[in-house]
Formats: sequence, structure tokens, C-alpha cells
Amino acid sequence: MTTQPVALTDFVTTWGSSTSVAPALSCAELDALLGLFRAAGKPDTAAAWIGAHAERGDCEGHDTTVAPVTVQGDDGPPPGTEFPFSISDVARAVARRLGDGWSVETGSWGMTATVTSPDGIDFKFYVDEEDDLIVEYWPGDDFPESPELAADFRECDNGIYLELARHSDGLDHLAGRYAEAIRAVTGY
Repeated sequence: MTTQPVALTDFVTTWGSSTSVAPALSCAELDALLGLFRAAGKPDTAAAWIGAHAERGDCEGHDTTVAPVTVQGDDGPPPGTEFPFSISDVARAVARRLGDGWSVETGSWGMTATVTSPDGIDFKFYVDEEDDLIVEYWPGDDFPESPELAADFRECDNGIYLELARHSDGLDHLAGRYAEAIRAVTGY
């Protein structure tokens, strides 16, 4: 019996939405599969598999960026593939992790976002001139005086940031770390 080769796009279309297998994969197996999704130019599919894989609890994060594709006369990747998520996506994922009552307002072009606590405290997400993802806030009266932040979080003017955080850390990883930091800051 001869088998016909399956086109990469057919594979991605068939398996792209079947993320239920992702938690059972090792990180190395998932990385190999992500390579196929990247080659097909499907960072959203890769991100969905990463999200489902994160249920394992022992995953350190995966990269959903797509390798640059050269188009005649253009050295950049196709629109929407270089950065598969925005700052506002991070903020939305943080709010979901923080739970009921937290809301998000997205800034212009998704380059900023404000997460608001159930009691109205705002946490503004943005990238500063040093390329750090900052969470700016004004402490509430009942916030801990000296919050215990994870060792790799740093305080800055009116906020905090995760030192050496990069887009390639992945949406789920960043959302988890920043949600943890906001819990520490608020004492919630």
C-alpha cells in the first residue's frame, strides 16, 4: 500500500484544533510540532497548543514566533506572525488568571492595557524605553507594605517588571508570572 504525502497545510488544518493531545506531549515533542505550525505560518495554532500543553504544570514555556519569511522586495515576516500576541493579550491573560471581577481595557493598537481589580485598582501594562514589560500601579491602602515578589521581579517608578522577560517566553508563562506578582503586590 502506498501512502500519499500530506500537505503541511492539510496537516495543520486537520490537527491544529485538536489540542487535547498537547498535555500528554513532552516539551521536546511539542517543540517539534510547533516547528510544523510555524512552517505553515500558524502562530495562533502554535499558541493554542502551548496553552493546552501548559496544563501539565511542569512546562517552562515555548516560543510561538515564526521564522522570518522573505518575500520579494521585503525582508520581514508576514503581518501578524512576528509577534503572535500583544501587550493587551498579556493583560487579558493575567486578568483571566486573577479570576472573577478583574477587567481589562485595551489601549491603542494593543500596545498598552489596564487591568482593573474588583475594587477599582488599576494596573497599567506597557513596555518602557528599556524594553521591560512594566506593570504600573498606585498601591491601595490595604496593600502589603513590603510585598514578597519573586526573585526575578524588580521594582521601578510606580511599578514592577519581570527582569529579562521576553516575548519568546510565551503568553502563558508571562501571564502566570505577572498574575503571581499582582497577587503579591495586592495581598489578594
